[in-house]
Amino acid sequence: MTQRIQIQTVLPQAEAIRDALDLYSRLAMGQFSELAAMISSGAIRVRDDRVPDGHRVADAQEVDEIASKLREITILLGHRRGSSFGIGSPALNDAARSAYEVQKVIDKAIADERNPGAKTVRHDGLLVRYTGHPAPTATLDRAASN
Repeated sequence: MTQRIQIQTVLPQAEAIRDALDLYSRLAMGQFSELAAMISSGAIRVRDDRVPDGHRVADAQEVDEIASKLREITILLGHRRGSSFGIGSPALNDAARSAYEVQKVIDKAIADERNPGAKTVRHDGLLVRYTGHPAPTATLDRAASN
């Protein structure tokens, strides 16, 4: 018998889980530029004891330097500039593929709630399977939100 785990969250928590799963699978593919994007947006902050809060958003020069170092890492791992593994690559570990599959079903549940009836890639859900695990599911429980 396959054991299943059920997690209940509110939408902001589901979005955080989706984003974390997406980041994990992208990093496993070698898409380290995602870190630079997070730093640029302020999602990852710079520790700086010179400012009142002790942290700040990286400036453009810092982001450029970090992005350059991340490109170096990508090259050290054997990728050409701008390339990475695909989600279906045999080089990816099972956890990265599982993260992708769970992220896709959570993304669909969120998209269907935020924009019902729309037709975007977020509404597609899990179209292609990359693991042998039972398909993950994610649904919105409207009764619990009332």
